[in-house]
Amino acid sequence: MDSANTLLGRAMAQKSHFVATIAKHQSTVGARAITQTNAPEPSSSKSNLSVNFRTRPLSTAEIKQGFFPVLFCTETQTTLYYPSFRMLTDSSVDVQEFEFDGNFAGEAGDAHVYETAVQQKFFDVLNQNGILTIMAYGQTGSGKTYTMMNIAEKLVNDFPFENDISAFISIIEIQGDVIRDLSVAGEGRKVPADAKVLLDGAGLPVLQNVAEYEAKSKEQVLEFFHHGFAMRTTRSTLKNAASSRSHFICTIRICGGKLGFDAVVKLVDLAGSETGSDKKDHDAVRLKEAISINKSLMSLKECIRKSTLLSETSEDASNKSSHIPFRSSKLTMVLKDALDPTLPRFTSTVVFALAAPTVADIPHTFNTYRYALALKSLNRADDKDASILEHKAAAKSAEPASQEKLTPMAWSRAKLERWIEMQFENQVQLTDLLGPRGDPSHFGRHAADFVLPAWKFLYSMSADEWIANAKTHAKFTDADRVGNVREKYKKLFLKERATVKADGLSTSVTGKVTLLSLEENVVTEKKLSRAELAMQKAKAKGAALRATSLSSK
Repeated sequence: MDSANTLLGRAMAQKSHFVATIAKHQSTVGARAITQTNAPEPSSSKSNLSVNFRTRPLSTAEIKQGFFPVLFCTETQTTLYYPSFRMLTDSSVDVQEFEFDGNFAGEAGDAHVYETAVQQKFFDVLNQNGILTIMAYGQTGSGKTYTMMNIAEKLVNDFPFENDISAFISIIEIQGDVIRDLSVAGEGRKVPADAKVLLDGAGLPVLQNVAEYEAKSKEQVLEFFHHGFAMRTTRSTLKNAASSRSHFICTIRICGGKLGFDAVVKLVDLAGSETGSDKKDHDAVRLKEAISINKSLMSLKECIRKSTLLSETSEDASNKSSHIPFRSSKLTMVLKDALDPTLPRFTSTVVFALAAPTVADIPHTFNTYRYALALKSLNRADDKDASILEHKAAAKSAEPASQEKLTPMAWSRAKLERWIEMQFENQVQLTDLLGPRGDPSHFGRHAADFVLPAWKFLYSMSADEWIANAKTHAKFTDADRVGNVREKYKKLFLKERATVKADGLSTSVTGKVTLLSLEENVVTEKKLSRAELAMQKAKAKGAALRATSLSSK
């Protein structure tokens, strides 16, 4: 496919317009941030799940290619600008605004990220002899491994190595259904694939053929950790010459001391997620590998979501009966003791969703956001097994979409004529505005070429054409009035594409979509359900395809 016809190609062709629109909206985000003197209140949820979003700075290669950033983070909000080309003659920007537990820009230092998102949770787990799980999720090249390495180093610096306290470390990787002990290297640095995970009678995971090593100092812990990373399976991808193709799990038990510590820390660097477009150049082996990675990531999301939902809907989760599919993948089986709310041990989970900031990575970034958002429970006590994708059933009972009342592309010609007459108080007719080019039959002429539908032709006309046609064919000379009617007409196409938080969604994570017109920088918002948005997208796409098909004949 010609790059000019792709989303990236079309966005780069209008780079200056998009950059200007993004900068203008960012100025309003900055103004809102200044007025918010107090940090957002923590969620009142009983869940010990924290979801954080982090982006990295632009790379040297991305700057040389001229890519512009579309992902921005403040302390309270993450904003993604998605170029939109739904209209045949217009372009716009979808503004996706997210509020996660932590929002970290590329300029945020590693120490700030650790102290904000992890440090207090580690101390809580240490004092309660619980389990802290830290995960990094995102596309390859988004900064997962970099973030995990830096958090591990700062976390180990807080380990209380004193008074006979020791750390016991085991490191594995999971690639499909294969588990390897990364602390054991065979001939040629090959890691034997003979490790297994089983569940004991209490439902706790037990790793077989996995060694555990004792460390007496912070330096020894980091030495084992870096050795395990060096043994990890990597492959070359389009984004990264050494992309991680397995899930890396480092388990550290902190034991001993006068206080009788028995806490566990699990550091999980997940394999890079992929979209369908990433798989087009894969061979059969790589394609199978990518499918396995995505399947395990989906299983992990479902287990976290259901675990969080179960813990929030009951004071005593052990008395609740709900199936959590931990056996659906080796990854979730290994993490069962950290995610299962029916077990008595205190647990805390910190998820970092990592995303690249450039326009070239928008599909990946949006998928990362959707994954992170789905990790938060629906907090619906009336349906503990409801999925975030099951709102479509509830949306069917909502009022039908009102696009036929808002968008002229769905109007009949008679309705469009009535609307024009009403705006001009019967002084200007639709045929007057269209003129000989837009409605040749009215002026006794045959159309030499295909003529766009009336609603589309009006939309494509400039303000000068509106004013000239009204003056020439209707003798209407009030240019300001004509300009105002044209603006009102164009705004009718923007009264869609806005969503807000679904009913029951956790208040600590919200999503909002706004449409910015590149031409007029108009911002409109309307609360719509997911089903309504999907229907409006389908209608707009169908109308565009019909118009394109007719114009090609």
